[in-house]
This record gives sequence, structure tokens and C-alpha cells, in this order.
Amino acid sequence: MAAAGKNWKHSLTDVWCLDPGLSAKAICCGPCLFGRNAEALGKNCGLYGCGVSVPFYGLYLHTTIRGQIIERRGIEGSTCNDLMTVWCLGPRALAQETLEVQSMNMERS
Repeated sequence: MAAAGKNWKHSLTDVWCLDPGLSAKAICCGPCLFGRNAEALGKNCGLYGCGVSVPFYGLYLHTTIRGQIIERRGIEGSTCNDLMTVWCLGPRALAQETLEVQSMNMERS
């Protein structure tokens, strides 16, 4: 768990309304979006994008990348919470992570 205890910039319920196009990508082309998020964290886009499609291994990868975003941003969270969020709300979690990664990139520039 991160010590700072910050929250996500956008809640899981907000992501659908904020960017409907992103929501559609998360549903229809999740592996591509996931690969881009992984690449923003210094991972291989192709390997992570393909790997997330493999049952159970994809769940592990998604939980791991979500955890890395949480760690970098100082967001309050836990591995168990991440696992359940990814398992039950995969596309919403992916859209939320993408918005967070985009805000990380904007802060860097």
C-alpha cells in the first residue's frame, strides 16, 4: 500500500462518461490499450498486449501493471483490491489506468 494515500484521478464509475471512445477501446481492443499502458511503464507493448489475452496469466499481468501505476502515483491500494478490480471490472479498470497513465505523461512534459 502506498504511504501517501492519494486517490485515482478518475473513479471507476466516472471513466465511462468522461471518455466514451476510451471506454469503447477498453471493451473492443483491450489488449492494444493494455500494451500501450505497459509501454508507458517501460515494458514491451507487444508482449504485454498479447500476454494479457492469456487466461489467468493476463489477470496476473493486469494486476501487476495496475500495481505499478498505483506505486508510481502514490495511490492508496492493495494487491488484493487490484486483483478483484481487474477480475470483476476489467474494462473499467483498464480505462481508469489509461487515464492515469495519460495524466502521468502530461505531467512529465
